[in-house]
Amino acid sequence: MVSTRTDVENLLGKSEKEIKGFGAYKNENKTVSVWYSEGNCKTKQGLNWNIGKDVVTAISVRFENEVLLSSLKMEINKFSKRNHPNSDYSFFYTSPNENIIIQTFEEKVGKEEVWYIEFRPGKQYFHLLCEGLK
Repeated sequence: MVSTRTDVENLLGKSEKEIKGFGAYKNENKTVSVWYSEGNCKTKQGLNWNIGKDVVTAISVRFENEVLLSSLKMEINKFSKRNHPNSDYSFFYTSPNENIIIQTFEEKVGKEEVWYIEFRPGKQYFHLLCEGLK
């Protein structure tokens, strides 16, 4: 949890959609959504961290084109898998450290497409969650 809004904007440019604590960056292949800290537990909305303002707290990447789960260069067999609560064809994979979450959907049997990948602070940072969120 060291990257800031400035770091993100230097890499991806200004956000296309910007609201307090959030920015969206899009190109022809993907949409990158970034959540930022409001700063030191000042607000009760969303998932807040006891860290400085505008520090990156989560990054979600949604692909516009087909990306198969099997094509990812990750050890998916080490992730836990659970069904989406509202769909028999959608699944969540969570890394052992809980810092990567992948949502997939299975349009055809045996062909899982990635809906999005979310990167967020892992277990080693949970002590920085604002009170009431731990």
